[in-house]
Amino acid sequence: MKISRVTKDRLIAAASVVLIVAFFFGLFGIAKSCEQKEYTVSFYDGKTLIGTVTVEEGTTVPRFTPDEDVAKGRTFDCWVTESGDEYDFSLPVQSDLSLYARWNNE
Repeated sequence: MKISRVTKDRLIAAASVVLIVAFFFGLFGIAKSCEQKEYTVSFYDGKTLIGTVTVEEGTTVPRFTPDEDVAKGRTFDCWVTESGDEYDFSLPVQSDLSLYARWNNE
């Protein structure tokens, strides 16, 4: 079976377009997978959200102290996780995180 020159040129052009599109989608996929992930750290006083920060994966959470309006005469002790354990601010963040204020005089 003989293919005309015009048909052959069209097939080559179509194949070139497919390869170029595949190349750019591949580059986009590689770039997307290399992006630094960001996580949200939420600070609560009981069930009330009092602040959030966004941190990059693998970095640590900046210390946050509740202001006087939140404290309302209470003395801030530390931040605890949902399980009630004191949060270690030297740990790198690997996911979204909720921290809860613990007060000395509650």
